[in-house]
Amino acid sequence: MTDEQPQPYQPKPYEPQPDQPPAYQAPQPGEHGSAMQGPPPLWAPYYDAPLTAAVSRFFRKFFDYSGRASRSEYWWFALVQGVVSFVLIMITGLVASIGSTVDASGQAVSDPPLAIFVPLVILNFVLWLVLLVGTLSLTARRLHDVGLSGFFQFLYLVPFGSIAVFVMTLLAPKPEGARFDKPRD
Repeated sequence: MTDEQPQPYQPKPYEPQPDQPPAYQAPQPGEHGSAMQGPPPLWAPYYDAPLTAAVSRFFRKFFDYSGRASRSEYWWFALVQGVVSFVLIMITGLVASIGSTVDASGQAVSDPPLAIFVPLVILNFVLWLVLLVGTLSLTARRLHDVGLSGFFQFLYLVPFGSIAVFVMTLLAPKPEGARFDKPRD
């Protein structure tokens, strides 16, 4: 018997074919950029992603639950989603208040214009439902970047589980998250 410790799992780097230029090497956590200039391919996390790139990657990887997403990809999109939702809710509230009047006793005299209000409520709900699918895939990729399975999202179904998922999305990336990368062209 030997006294050697078992080595942790190290994924094999993507190796290019001899007739191809060197492939993109996903940066390890803490590294920013690579030997290649420009944004990384979609299968790799984009560390220090700008806002426009984060939103673009969200929609381009809408149904993709594989791979990783950096903190900047995740939180830039969360900010955009929050701002858009806030604006839509405020517009819906303003439309609901148009035409609503009360008398001196505080009783409603007229109702809001339902012809505009109801479609806005439906639009808000449909937008939330559609973005839920993409947000679940983005969260799964973010959890992969911290070395966790995307199935940790099932914690949303448990009381206070959303707090646990929130904390997990704040964690720094870990090298073992590279096991979720699937290099492709």
